[in-house]
Amino acid sequence: MDKERKKKPLNEEESVKESAAEQAPVRAVFGVSSDDGRDVRVYGKDNYSFLWGLLAFFAPVVAFALRNLWKRNYPLRAKSMLIGSVLGIIFYIALFSMAIALIVLRFKAVS
Repeated sequence: MDKERKKKPLNEEESVKESAAEQAPVRAVFGVSSDDGRDVRVYGKDNYSFLWGLLAFFAPVVAFALRNLWKRNYPLRAKSMLIGSVLGIIFYIALFSMAIALIVLRFKAVS
């Protein structure tokens, strides 16, 4: 059956479908996909990384910038940075809130 199909001339619609399938990029190993559904191209080693997450925890703004750069090429590393930066922001908000509360309580005790 495949031989018959190869012998038949393709109509315009079938040739467009086949050329699009030939041009489509290959998906990354293990079927990893990006946030927006586009194909992912993994360059080199990509895995979840505690160190990138730790960096993201202490510098969340830098981590968001790097995550946006890497989310297509290194999706697992970008996810580690996203998790670390979100946890860092939550930690900094809690720390700042406690500091404000302590300052307010101290001024009330003095007054």
